[in-house]
Amino acid sequence: MAEDDVSPSERLAQILRSFAARAREQSARLEELRAELEAGAPSGAAIEEVERIAHRLHGTSGTLGYAELGAAAAELETLCAAAGDRAGGAGQEIFAAIDRLRAEIAGLPASP
Repeated sequence: MAEDDVSPSERLAQILRSFAARAREQSARLEELRAELEAGAPSGAAIEEVERIAHRLHGTSGTLGYAELGAAAAELETLCAAAGDRAGGAGQEIFAAIDRLRAEIAGLPASP
């Protein structure tokens, strides 16, 4: 089936499936980064990566109608930005925000 033959509703379903798949990949990366931060790895680069992931999820999820996921991503993005401005880096607030965002991602429908 050519791209032009796809109905708007099927195209939207494709976009939502693609977003969910990418979000799950990013969730797995967030889990890895959380483990690195908890293990005491130098936090600067890890927090920056967490912030970038949260930023992308924040923008895209809101556009696609996943408001709660977007809010969780925005919270994490804000915490990471603040952590980058102070010594010590990641703390329990960031770990909890990562967990909340990952829970929202886990709640995405498998097939819209």
